[in-house]
Amino acid sequence: MQPDPWFELTEQHAFTGSTSWRLKGGHICFRGRNSSDERLPAVQPIPAAKERIDDFIKSLDFLDVWRWRRNYSPDECGFVVMDGMSWTFTGSIGGREIDAGGSNAYPSFADVAVPSLESERYTFLLFALHRSFGIPLPDDFFRGG
Repeated sequence: MQPDPWFELTEQHAFTGSTSWRLKGGHICFRGRNSSDERLPAVQPIPAAKERIDDFIKSLDFLDVWRWRRNYSPDECGFVVMDGMSWTFTGSIGGREIDAGGSNAYPSFADVAVPSLESERYTFLLFALHRSFGIPLPDDFFRGG
């Protein structure tokens, strides 16, 4: 018998705060802080039915997250960035493990082994999370905020 699936997707923005989406015990929970380190309004735990988790796993497979690297860095792209955004995506889902992250860099859309300053593949992960679990997208999602 496989253990219960879990994951945590965190973002830390230099000027706007931090957020975390976490699957634990069959529910998705949100927590966050703004740039003044004040708590953002909590989202009530969202039930994560098996069908929704299975849908999310299909997206993870499509995005090839199982091969994402532990640390994507902009210096591998020839850039030094002192602020911006760092992210991590960790978990155990469907009997597979993920431990990925980056600071101002992401898995390339063309090849997950190659770092990129473009966030398309990572943005698809965010979209898949929201779509799979019926979480409304924030207003700034489509503006790249």
